Amino acid sequence: MNKISLVLITMVLFVLSSCTNIFDDRMGKAKDFIREQIESDSKYIAITEFTKVDGQITKLLGEELYKLEFKLDIEYTKETNMYYNSFLPAYSNFKTYVGKETPDSWLKLKRYIFTKGEKVNLQGHVYFVNKDSGWQPIKYIINGFEFEKE
Repeated sequence: MNKISLVLITMVLFVLSSCTNIFDDRMGKAKDFIREQIESDSKYIAITEFTKVDGQITKLLGEELYKLEFKLDIEYTKETNMYYNSFLPAYSNFKTYVGKETPDSWLKLKRYIFTKGEKVNLQGHVYFVNKDSGWQPIKYIINGFEFEKE
């Protein structure tokens, strides 16, 4: 009986060690990283779905990076306005305005109105760097626009 238990324990440990670290929460960290940016820009946008598409480890200038590709669905919880121009399309940030609020800008801006409950599908990727405390997000890109951790 002891030999069977030892074999089972060894097999379980082998399976766990060959899998991705189950205690590594890169998906959760990526979603929180993006949520922080959205919440700092607008209180009228909610993440309704965050799905991993792919992930890969790479090296850049000798530093190990992890690139997590994702799909992101957001929903507007109130009718809001987003302003953009031809040089800076929508989703260069998540700033929204309610009513007659407008951004301070010398550029001629176009307004897009999002209705309450409107959903938008986005895609992008988050870059992580491997630190002593584990993988930490440093930057994400959504639809071609970069957002870096401050």
